[in-house]
Amino acid sequence: MLAILARLAAAAEFLGRGGAINAVIGALYVCVVIVAAERAAYFIGTRYRRPALLDGLARLAEEAAADDGSPSGFPWPARYARSQPIRLIRVALRERGRSRASMDEALEREGASLRTEMERGLEALSIIGAGAPLLGLLGTVTGLMAAFGRIESLGGAVDIAALSGGIWEAMITTATGLGAAIPAIAIGKAFERTVELRLRDMAYAASAMAEALCERGSGDAEDGPAPASRPGALESA
Repeated sequence: MLAILARLAAAAEFLGRGGAINAVIGALYVCVVIVAAERAAYFIGTRYRRPALLDGLARLAEEAAADDGSPSGFPWPARYARSQPIRLIRVALRERGRSRASMDEALEREGASLRTEMERGLEALSIIGAGAPLLGLLGTVTGLMAAFGRIESLGGAVDIAALSGGIWEAMITTATGLGAAIPAIAIGKAFERTVELRLRDMAYAASAMAEALCERGSGDAEDGPAPASRPGALESA
């Protein structure tokens, strides 16, 4: 325990040499950790397996398009209820019996809400990823300016030890800026990829359910367009 406290104290002293700008970068790093933890908990809590999603969707659409149009039950585990595609499917079932335009409008509203929900915090990661290195560079430049200012105040007499120490301290902010930016960018890209894949699943689920329900309601199921095919990203999942 004492060793851990000693290391933390040494790290705080090291970062403190970067001045106020380093403190700001440290705060940004804490923000990255908080956003990453919150988003990870959200996506884990709404996770699902694509093969299970697609199999259940096929059964549900087939039952919804049948003569009675009444799905026999929820064909997924209860924990899937929070997942984004399932929430869209429920909207489609609620809109059953209405026109395709009305259903599409309801699905579009719910899809936009779910997208906003999934992308919450990702813009902050992007801003930190772009801004932290610039703050680090600013700290380095101002540190170098201070170091050379001290040399000028001494009448040009160069103390190599003092100069190198000042430059070393100035470079700390660049290192900490990159240390905050790299995780922010990497984590943000990973979450953006997750959002992209779930949006594809949502689009397929909404299209399949809308076609099954609305074609049955209009009585044109036999003459209507064929159900949407699974996108390649879903087949390969």
